[in-house]
Amino acid sequence: MPNTDGYTLRWRSYQIAWVITVCLLYGSCLSPEQKDEKIARQYCSNCHTFPEASLLPKAIWKTSVMPQMAFRMGRDLSTLNTLSSADRTEVMTILPPQSMVTEEEWQSIQRYYEKNAPDSLTFPQDKKQIALTLPGFQAEAIRVGSFPLHTFLDFDAGDHRIFLGSRLNKLYALNDQFQVQDSTTLTSPPSMLFREPDGSLTILLMGIMDPNDQAAGKLARMDGKTKAITTLIDSLKRPVHMARADLDRDGKEDYVICAFGNFTGNLLAFRNKGNGTYERRTLVNLPGARKTIIRDFDGNGLPDIMALMSQGDERIILLLNQGRFDFRVTTLLTFPPLYGSSYFDLKDFNGDGNLDILYTNGDNADYSMTLKPYHGVHVFLNTGNNEFKEWWFYNMHGASEAVAEDFDNDGDIDIAAVSFFPRFEAHAEEGFIYFKNTGTDYEPFATPLAKDGRWLRINADDVDRDGDKDILLTALDFNNGIPTDLLTTWKEKPVSVLLLRNTATMK
Repeated sequence: MPNTDGYTLRWRSYQIAWVITVCLLYGSCLSPEQKDEKIARQYCSNCHTFPEASLLPKAIWKTSVMPQMAFRMGRDLSTLNTLSSADRTEVMTILPPQSMVTEEEWQSIQRYYEKNAPDSLTFPQDKKQIALTLPGFQAEAIRVGSFPLHTFLDFDAGDHRIFLGSRLNKLYALNDQFQVQDSTTLTSPPSMLFREPDGSLTILLMGIMDPNDQAAGKLARMDGKTKAITTLIDSLKRPVHMARADLDRDGKEDYVICAFGNFTGNLLAFRNKGNGTYERRTLVNLPGARKTIIRDFDGNGLPDIMALMSQGDERIILLLNQGRFDFRVTTLLTFPPLYGSSYFDLKDFNGDGNLDILYTNGDNADYSMTLKPYHGVHVFLNTGNNEFKEWWFYNMHGASEAVAEDFDNDGDIDIAAVSFFPRFEAHAEEGFIYFKNTGTDYEPFATPLAKDGRWLRINADDVDRDGDKDILLTALDFNNGIPTDLLTTWKEKPVSVLLLRNTATMK
């Protein structure tokens, strides 16, 4: 008789493989919990990095984040009724024509997050205690105008002028003693400026500072003598940052603008065609562009663009210049959509000749307002070929911006950071933290004077001309979630700028 054992075994193997294939394709072998997770991962990673349930407490997932997900996935469009007609028109262009998920799939997504999210978040127990002293600095509180609602500060080392922008559409020019020399009323709040050789100012105007999707922002040039303002580029959605370089090597400077927007927005480049005209190019058609750095990252002689994208699809990307305004996008780092990415910069932290990434995340004003253990200041080391790995992290609640310099002149890089969302009830002084490099770690320091404002921006400049970098904090004292007694103090003794004068070179 023929031996059929081998045939039988092969047939059974085929049967088992077929069953496994069916299970994988249709999920028929998955438990109900596994099916929920599979559906959640399928739909919640389409537009951004998958947000693990552990990132937020159950209550916030249910009452705040899920309604927003339902809106963006086309299940519940009632949010449109809360928008202005101008915003509504723009937002409707990005909504799906019909729900992206069935009722059953939506229930699965909700069950996954409800079952797997914690009741509350846990925080690291080994966090270094912050010393309430500030070695190497002398603090000085400065008032400019009335109640501080300042959007940026810029120090002109050439003629030692300081420019201070305001949410109230004002631009102040100060001397290096912080005395107001001039003030100008603009058409909208400024977010940034460039000083031109002829004395004029190129100013980025937000249009509307609060979250919106209206293309009301613009780039303008203000004459240094007459103060006459000429529009260079218009129709920008809440622009927050600009950079410029000759991107196509034609001898004319082009602009890269972060149109942050809200539900909509984009990262834009404007090719300088001469005669005051610019050709608009969309580099990334998503909201949340926060900052760019332009330099030749790949050594091909053309300026490339590194950019921080927030507002959902949070990541740091590199746009490699291929010539003729053609850019190849590479993603360097990705973050979950709840991270609240707020700022980045480049610095060689370990002295290996490669530029590393200094990154802050702490935007806490949207749909998940709670203290988060992953908010803070990060350093990602460049391991070569623009590949990055996290090397250092400090949990700083609400971190909004940071600078890295050798502040104490000891040969290594220190870090200073501000927070727009610190623990105001218990530790408002943590709105500013100075991290001194000890050679093996960073020791955190603060000053009680940091309680005197809500710090949005931070600068490092040699204000007193003694050869070292001083630190300047700029206040925008928004009243949302501020304890009454603290707000009263801010109103009675308003502080626009906190100058931390570096004493490293003083005898």
